[in-house]
Amino acid sequence: MSFTNTTKLLPHQNKDVLYLTDSGLETQLIFKDGFELPEFASFTLLLDQRGWEHCKQYYRRHAALVANPANGQQLVGFVFESMTWRASPDWLKKLRYEDRMQEIANKSIQLLAEVREEFPTLAKNSVLSGTVGPRGDAYVTKHIMSTEEAKNYHLPLIQAIQKAGADMVRVATLNNINEGIGIVLAAQEVGIPCVLSYTLETDGRLVTGESMKQVIETIDAATNNGPAYYMINCVHPTHFLPALKEASIDDKKCSSHWISRIGGVRGNASKRSHAELDNSEELDEGNPEEFGNDNLNVMKLLPQANVFGGCCGTDVRHVESILSSYVESSQGRVEKKTKPTEQ
Repeated sequence: MSFTNTTKLLPHQNKDVLYLTDSGLETQLIFKDGFELPEFASFTLLLDQRGWEHCKQYYRRHAALVANPANGQQLVGFVFESMTWRASPDWLKKLRYEDRMQEIANKSIQLLAEVREEFPTLAKNSVLSGTVGPRGDAYVTKHIMSTEEAKNYHLPLIQAIQKAGADMVRVATLNNINEGIGIVLAAQEVGIPCVLSYTLETDGRLVTGESMKQVIETIDAATNNGPAYYMINCVHPTHFLPALKEASIDDKKCSSHWISRIGGVRGNASKRSHAELDNSEELDEGNPEEFGNDNLNVMKLLPQANVFGGCCGTDVRHVESILSSYVESSQGRVEKKTKPTEQ
């Protein structure tokens, strides 16, 4: 099975295009749609017809934003990200799906491919991305694997995603450096582009204390610049904006700086800490309009970043707000550039 277009450019190779993603899939399914997801494992819905159709509609709503001609002449694409965040070996064993990894990967990529086919205008500027999650809790570090252990652990799912026909792999909500290195080594062995996406605390650092600068420089050195690019996810944009501003002041030559390796953001709707969110029984949707403006501020500080979407608590409104803020800002720049000079 293969849906891969070998001539397709990935987001980091297509910088003139803004790529949107979906939003907070699991929080949407649980808090708004009334589904039960054991261990936050959304892939379980792919295994029955009702869940399959519901998830298709979820992705349709997001893809339709990009396909809408009302967005003007902006170059906008879409990254279809799979429902395999909880499909690595330990989680499958816990959920009693340990013998169905390839089936789950196949179904997840197939669903994305079928939705993409419904939007012909996305044929060029869209990619199918297989999602991988951390081995443990994204918010807590009980055991940090060695890089070799991390490579061996994540290799089976990365192989399954590649075999299913994904264009790339994105590893979401990472919280330590060793696991990131191991995943890159696994992706290099399989031969599939890999994106590492880290979750940060309210101070803009990993739960283990490292900054994104330390993360990127360490992993790039250990893997010969292995990741296609890096992302930040599962944290509100305002939590890491101060660090980005400081980095921009320290080094104006962003093309040669670690900050240029950050290619995208999928932020939380809420400004609460991870601990506060874990203990909350209600969904904090934040402010969708404000969310778009916050992401626009991030775009201004990350000149290489062109992948934006939502994470926990967000829905299609938040992604639409990102797009609206981007389109309005782009139109403003064009109008300013073409404004006649006064005589």
